[in-house]
Amino acid sequence: MGGIIGPEWFHHYGAKMNLVEHDENSVIIKSKVASLAVRRSLVGSGYIIEWIIEHGPVAYARGNIWMNDSELASAFGLSDDIGEFGKWLIERFGGTTAAQGKFIRYNEYLNIPGPGTGHDGDPNISIILDDDIWGAIGHILVAHS
Repeated sequence: MGGIIGPEWFHHYGAKMNLVEHDENSVIIKSKVASLAVRRSLVGSGYIIEWIIEHGPVAYARGNIWMNDSELASAFGLSDDIGEFGKWLIERFGGTTAAQGKFIRYNEYLNIPGPGTGHDGDPNISIILDDDIWGAIGHILVAHS
């Protein structure tokens, strides 16, 4: 495994993502060209994860997915449980944990919703997880357990 930084499917701009805001209902992680928001779902349980990546002045990729508590903990490095259909993703692309259509993670290297090429133009977001992000995600999970 190995791209410029982390696994081949990880975009090196993920190293520029930082926690900018969090409370018991949301976590916001941003860089100059990308942002990711984790928000407690207003309907039922779980979390809505929304992201946007700017590829240029008029080009961008965006998406959203839903995760339950276990998936959120695994995606953000608080657990190594393998999600539904995650084993084949790990076998094919390498990683610590994954859930098909939601995330793939190798140690602190996270891609949502899945592996990419590691180059510009991918529709997925890369984040290097750190103590601040682990703490914020842990806080949102504890607040709703």
